[in-house]
Amino acid sequence: MKMPWADPRSWNDMLEETTEGDKIDECTLTAAEMAEPFNAGSYRGLEGKPFVAWSETYVYFSFQADNCEQVARVPRHPNLCDNPQFHVNA
Repeated sequence: MKMPWADPRSWNDMLEETTEGDKIDECTLTAAEMAEPFNAGSYRGLEGKPFVAWSETYVYFSFQADNCEQVARVPRHPNLCDNPQFHVNA
């Protein structure tokens, strides 16, 4: 039985779901590195390359929680901090 979290995904895939249409201005990885598929839910350790990406309103970054690699974001400007952010596991 194939586990759904073992399907290879890329940071681009996950970033697209997280940005909600927000345009990324800069990223620490190349376009090719962001498009590389990996198993985000692997118990074999981290497989995705860490990254930080910026848009006009948010900073996006890779993080790991419960052996799953995910994309998180925090507001880039203090005026957006009216909505508290949850803790991010490292």
